[in-house]
Amino acid sequence: MRYRRTLVVVGLVAVVVGACRSQDQPGPPPAPAPAQPDWQVVARRLGAELRDAQAVAAGADVRDSNLPLAALELEKLQVRLRDNFKGPAWEELQETSEKTFEAALQRLRTGQVACAGETGGKTQLGFLERAYLCRTDGSPQPYFVRLPDDYDPAKRWPLVLFLHGYVPDTSKVDPWVLPPNQWKMASDRGLILVMPHGRRNSDFLGIGEVDVLRVIEEVRRWYQVDPDRIFMTGCSMGGYGGWALGLRHPDMFAGLALMAGQTDFFVWENRDRTECAFKSWCIVQNNPIDLAVNALHLPSLVQHGEQDRLVPTVHSQIMVPVLEKLGYQVEYLEYKGKSHYIYWEDEPFEKMFDWCKDKRRDPAPAKVRYKTFTTRCGQCYWIDIRRFQRWGPAGEVDAAVADGRIDVKAANVAELWLDLPAKLLPEAGLPLRVNGQDAGRVARGAHRVMLDADGRPSPAVPGTPPPERPRTGPAREAFNGPFKVCYTTGGAGAEQNRSRAERFGGVWYAFAEAVLPPPSPDRELSAEDVKSHNLVVFGEPSTARLAGIDDPAAALPAGIRIAPGDYTIGPYHLKGERLGLYFLQPHPLDPQRLILWCSGVEYGAGLPVNHQFDLLPDLLVYNDEIGPDSANSYLLGGFLTQDGRLDPLTLDRAPGVKAEP
Repeated sequence: MRYRRTLVVVGLVAVVVGACRSQDQPGPPPAPAPAQPDWQVVARRLGAELRDAQAVAAGADVRDSNLPLAALELEKLQVRLRDNFKGPAWEELQETSEKTFEAALQRLRTGQVACAGETGGKTQLGFLERAYLCRTDGSPQPYFVRLPDDYDPAKRWPLVLFLHGYVPDTSKVDPWVLPPNQWKMASDRGLILVMPHGRRNSDFLGIGEVDVLRVIEEVRRWYQVDPDRIFMTGCSMGGYGGWALGLRHPDMFAGLALMAGQTDFFVWENRDRTECAFKSWCIVQNNPIDLAVNALHLPSLVQHGEQDRLVPTVHSQIMVPVLEKLGYQVEYLEYKGKSHYIYWEDEPFEKMFDWCKDKRRDPAPAKVRYKTFTTRCGQCYWIDIRRFQRWGPAGEVDAAVADGRIDVKAANVAELWLDLPAKLLPEAGLPLRVNGQDAGRVARGAHRVMLDADGRPSPAVPGTPPPERPRTGPAREAFNGPFKVCYTTGGAGAEQNRSRAERFGGVWYAFAEAVLPPPSPDRELSAEDVKSHNLVVFGEPSTARLAGIDDPAAALPAGIRIAPGDYTIGPYHLKGERLGLYFLQPHPLDPQRLILWCSGVEYGAGLPVNHQFDLLPDLLVYNDEIGPDSANSYLLGGFLTQDGRLDPLTLDRAPGVKAEP
């Protein structure tokens, strides 16, 4: 494992071993070197042991703490073999993986929970490595944790999440982690410190966001965490990710403490907000400065080096005044003469950990402000935006309990749920006003308010909101739930589709560090697989054979026809061998699932592997030319309506693309 300010000492182990031995008194002949294991054979043996271990009868805690660790160590061993990894102490690393694997399976057989009674303070690197099996792609994913040395499960402890910066070659085999003294700093202050791996360099968004939220879930499962003292922190890329996740989920955290992070990706990429609506939406849904209003109850500590040329200091200098103008609590520390790498020094960490010690979340604030661009992420404290008036602009709610009533201002919101905590609501309930108009009375329990296009509310009605969030795009949402990859076999392009599906597996590993099963021919997916998963399908609906879906082409939204190199999108007809298409549609068998169709030429050849999916909307028709932003040049792009319908008026069109009469 690596950490910043890496210190590696190599080659001193065998410095003149015989220097203290007289030349005329030779020692005994050296013992023959032990035979080295055949690691290919070891990997196959461990793989068989892991498969057998699935049948071991054990409690959930025993299984869920040990099997992911065993799977992770097996993957590390296999990756070193596959990539011909020959770093320092290669044999020792392989042996460590084998021993850690065997120890996990031994605990499984004997009913012991992994890491029980350990804080991480006695390990060489100062932390514990734990793992979970991801629900989306089944992969083992690591995270790193250090407890206070005096950790006592009889009480609850504050939790600090730290998101790492961008490191091109960080991996499960050689992850970017903090050095031992930073882990100890947190421990000495009575803080649980956790680092998600974040699927390498995902910006902690998309599948990276799935990872961070799962790590929080895992840590709260295994340790006694105070839910009102969870802090989001991070540096550089992790500073941006911390801003984005903290402002998307503001009710989860007691504060944000970020170092040298981007706050406006339009500034970062020198991109015009008005250039392309679908690309701007893909950015703005996670863009910190556009979500700043959500920090009403999120005190922030912002640290940046004055001479930062990598993530220019302007990112903090524009964010802090926005928060101050809103009247929010923010503290800004700019280090004179310092560069981007302030997180290579102790002082910012000392300030960050000290700052976290006395902060506490109010779980039931009387006032809530929330802005979101997606109903997939619409719940904040006691308000829940379930539907917009129109997809594209943000939905915003400003709600308060004061003077014996509930006042709500809502913009671009069609369906709003309120579920006020007992602390704020007397048993008799309170009158509700929405956009200045009476909306009945709200008692305890969830209530739904529908709003018309002019923002006029219907009376609040008690009920129970659906347990799952609305399933929407953009395209990469297909990867954020359990998914299967397959290719169509019904036409002449079956072999090309198979090749594309196989290459996608390589892209997914390079990006998300998950080994996917080989893609399935469409006809070999079971009816249960088709129904219970998001599907990533290489090929066209007209050539697909999916169990339970009699005619995939007929299940497309009205106005859309997809054939090889021939796409009809409402009044637009695009045809050519150099074209490709991504299209995300609601799953016809389950409204909580999605199908992503991938047709024609491949997308993303000009993009870094960690940004392949960033700018994909629900629908994109493109060609094989690379545009100024390194993405394929688009011909048509945009989103379906919230009902899964096509509205051609909302699509972005490239110059020259015209509707047919």
